[in-house]
Amino acid sequence: MLPVYNSSELKSWDQFTIEHQKIRSIDLMERAAVQFANWFTGKFTKEQTVIVFCGNGNNGGDGLAISRLLKLKNYNVHLVLIKVAQKNSTDFDINLGETEKLDIEQFGTTQQVQDFLAQTDHAIIVDAILGYGLNRETSLELMEWFRIINESGCLVTSVDIPSGLFADKPTPSICVHAKYTYTFQNPKLCHLIPDSGMYCGFLEIGSIGLASEFISQYPPALIYTEQIDIKRMYKARNPFDHKNKFGHLLMVGGSRGMAGAIILAAKAGLMTGSGLCSIYSEECNREIIQLSLPEAIYMEHYMEDPRYSCIVIGPGLGTSITSKERLSLLLLSAGSPIVLDADALNIIAKEMWLHRISKNCILTPHVGEFDRLFGKCTNGFERLEKAIQKSAELGIYIILKGKYTAIVCPDKKVYFNSTGNPGLAKGGSGDVLSGMLGSFLAQGYTRTEACIMAVYMHGLAADIATEHIAMESLMATEIIHNISNAFHKITM
Repeated sequence: MLPVYNSSELKSWDQFTIEHQKIRSIDLMERAAVQFANWFTGKFTKEQTVIVFCGNGNNGGDGLAISRLLKLKNYNVHLVLIKVAQKNSTDFDINLGETEKLDIEQFGTTQQVQDFLAQTDHAIIVDAILGYGLNRETSLELMEWFRIINESGCLVTSVDIPSGLFADKPTPSICVHAKYTYTFQNPKLCHLIPDSGMYCGFLEIGSIGLASEFISQYPPALIYTEQIDIKRMYKARNPFDHKNKFGHLLMVGGSRGMAGAIILAAKAGLMTGSGLCSIYSEECNREIIQLSLPEAIYMEHYMEDPRYSCIVIGPGLGTSITSKERLSLLLLSAGSPIVLDADALNIIAKEMWLHRISKNCILTPHVGEFDRLFGKCTNGFERLEKAIQKSAELGIYIILKGKYTAIVCPDKKVYFNSTGNPGLAKGGSGDVLSGMLGSFLAQGYTRTEACIMAVYMHGLAADIATEHIAMESLMATEIIHNISNAFHKITM
């Protein structure tokens, strides 16, 4: 797991590393430049012109070191030096001295850069103007530089953070729009929140060897999950296991015309490993459920049963009076862990039933559902803060779905997911996730583990599917078909 620290914590981590590893700050800067240059040369060819935009702080120092390393690897490099502070940083000056020993053309005005861009095809811009230390709105002069970069038509790669973004709060003005962002050691909150993350493009993370002891001394509240974490959580099976060990999952939903949602959820639950699965749905759905999923048990009436290991309520449930009555009954009587999804969330929001949700329930809203439940938010940073507050206040788990789905726990820890792609933006994907989540709970994973496992594996199955299917063509059934491949990947 990678920590997601705020800007002051990031500075402290750098300083902690410098002191404990007995290195100079310029050495840490060189590590960062080497990592970026290695990634860059592995991705882009020498035929493309490279224009490195540098501020005169430490992020610009990274840019100067990167330009030197790329020039030494025979890339056609040009430099744009932009004064963003009254005084150059010490490490910037050191790297400027090294760069000036090489024959790298430099530009210092917007007109020079625009003239050069006008006669250059297929250039790549490296944005190293501002870093995570930005703490005030950018000047009009800087905004003009950002506009030139954004309108250049060039492919833009940002160093650490697209210039103009704050690391951990909303950005009120224009910023650089990157196709790729290469960040060092760990993601920053601005990468993971939709409002700012949309300007970061594809996120790449490279280790620069920051001291791991800092993390144990200053445990983060925000965490980014990786495949190694899933491997550690995974519970391997042994030859003497039987179906009752893996729980009995109850799926509740599927109103008239919406049987598909509950079938997708139930199938995903079984594919994820639940020992038994029952479906409580409308009588009109009996035949299609039993024909589509003979492995599941159909139920026309709900009977409270302590043998249910987990209850998932919502996929295709509808918002009719009957659906509301079913949800009300289950909220009051169910003793098993409960997952609330889709129409269950819509009913709770409309009827203002938040007070009826018992502690330790798991809610799986997308942004619209979240705002209906807890009130309209103006941006993703505010929404995350509200999720943390409501999770702690109500003692519930909130899976706030998005590109980097945030799993918000009652202890105020947040786990950001690292898998998934835009192919998941299609009806049925959420039903598959709720079924997977219920399955992990039924198998005995803790609520935190089940949330992390389900969200990660759901995204991983989609990533595997898009290795041979276009994102536009990805359907929920393909996610289910690749759950098995996702298990193979984490158990290799």
